[in-house]
Amino acid sequence: MHPFQVIMLLCAVFMLHAADLEKPEVKLSFNAQRALDGYTRDTGRLQDSFDKDKAKLTDNVVKALEKELDATTKKGDLTGALAIKAKIDELNPGLVFVESKPKVAVALIEAVEGKWFVTMDRGYTSPWVFTSKGRTIVSKDNRGTYSSKGDTILINWVNGLSESFTVNAEVTAGTGTDFGGLPLRVVRQ
Repeated sequence: MHPFQVIMLLCAVFMLHAADLEKPEVKLSFNAQRALDGYTRDTGRLQDSFDKDKAKLTDNVVKALEKELDATTKKGDLTGALAIKAKIDELNPGLVFVESKPKVAVALIEAVEGKWFVTMDRGYTSPWVFTSKGRTIVSKDNRGTYSSKGDTILINWVNGLSESFTVNAEVTAGTGTDFGGLPLRVVRQ
């Protein structure tokens, strides 16, 4: 292939990609948006219920594993104890992270627990669920962990992106920046 042809091909690919980025956002009708909002709310409730049930099951299994960990450690079986500890950490990865934080950070993490509605200037809106164990859940595939620094919540998503927001004194709303540096707003639901 001639170098000029390669350059022309690259320009065409770039132009197609740029055209995709500049597509105007189409607003939905009121009824369509209301239906989607209801769906989001209802799936959020289902996810909340699922998360609570799963948390209970996880807590029970972790307690049983911790008892076995103590017994295995007392027997002197270090390999077995490490295997059990690894399973505990696998089931409850946020536990170690939260426990290592100062009491103020843990208090804010506990205060943030619950469902928040998030809007971003890029047009994104969604409910986010914050658990007391430092996890953020948006959907089955969109999860992350969060921590606090002062009155700011720092979110690290599984895809490697990060977002943050600062909460008000009542812990009912906040403002911050999304992964691209654009403004985001959160309101407790």
